[in-house]
Amino acid sequence: MQFGKTGLPLDWVALNADGSVAPAVGYSNRFSYDAIRIPLNIWWYDPQSLRLVPFQRVWQGYARDTTPAWFDVLANTPAPYNMKGGLTAVRDLTLNQTGYLSDRLAPEQNYFFASLQLLTWLAYQEKR
Repeated sequence: MQFGKTGLPLDWVALNADGSVAPAVGYSNRFSYDAIRIPLNIWWYDPQSLRLVPFQRVWQGYARDTTPAWFDVLANTPAPYNMKGGLTAVRDLTLNQTGYLSDRLAPEQNYFFASLQLLTWLAYQEKR
């Protein structure tokens, strides 16, 4: 389920009657806040999985503090703002930059970012 030049998945896809997958009509063509769980779950299952390569390839092209929060996969354009919190934790785990991972939450983090950060921490702790 890879799309565009990056090979990233989209947040929302349609499963057609013939079993093919296509971008969902009426939704953005982004790899972002919904699909971010995909590399986390792949890593949690198998940290060496080749299915992590598209995520690693894209994220390696950016410094940690300037990695875009999302990508429009079909237009091949990045978000105008950067990752933070749990999004960055998933990036760090996927790139094996685990020295940044922590279970300490910033007070201003919302539920979504905090949950992603803690799930990433749990995955890392299980596989250590």
